[in-house]
Amino acid sequence: MVFTALMYHSLSDGRHPDTLYPKYSTRLAVFKGHLRAMLDAGFHLTTLRALLAAHDAGGLLPQKTCVLTFDDGHRSSLDFADAMEAAGVRGTFFLTSRYCTERAEFLCAAHIRELAGRGFDFGTHGETHRPLRFLPVNEMRRELSDSKAWLEDVLGARVATMSLPAGMGGAAVERTAFDLGYRLIGNSREAVNRALAVPGGVNRFAVLAHHTAEDIVKIAAASPAYVWKRRLRAAALWLPKRMLQPYKRTRG
Repeated sequence: MVFTALMYHSLSDGRHPDTLYPKYSTRLAVFKGHLRAMLDAGFHLTTLRALLAAHDAGGLLPQKTCVLTFDDGHRSSLDFADAMEAAGVRGTFFLTSRYCTERAEFLCAAHIRELAGRGFDFGTHGETHRPLRFLPVNEMRRELSDSKAWLEDVLGARVATMSLPAGMGGAAVERTAFDLGYRLIGNSREAVNRALAVPGGVNRFAVLAHHTAEDIVKIAAASPAYVWKRRLRAAALWLPKRMLQPYKRTRG
């Protein structure tokens, strides 16, 4: 089950633009171009739910499978969803529960249920978006369990997937998540997925504002040149990130 996964965040234009995080926000026309380019290149675009279903059925994935994921639950996800639906594909939205229950610029329960009814997939992204690796064990467990219980109540269905806020996980986080019933954990490791281990992690490539349609095809294909360029960049940024106060790594 070789596949790649992309990690989007929000849109910088459309009906509900996100103006706070320009580095991680994509323009709607650019996103539509990404979808067209990947489909024209022969990619099968899908959700984590579909991956789990294929795994459970003992089936194989189509060649050039790429999972579309979206972190945080910003309200611009509504435009992401419309674009995907028009292209005949679906994606997985990872929601931060406090954002969705307390902030108008994020998806509310009604939006979530509507999108679920249209075939979109959902997982959790923590309760407060604090990096789980740095939390005391009881707080880390509460972030995982409370966000799961909230989303299951909204959907009226089991939630089996999550993504790591700020990409910060670790062995203790994984053990706790799997103990609570999560089956897949989306991370921020930019690498191809050579197999699907369940329970296990899913490597994801971050999509940034400057990525063109040509770039995105290379990223979805895990182009070696792109992967090594990103790994070198990540290595250069690792120490400064470690020196930052971890609890500040939220949308504030």
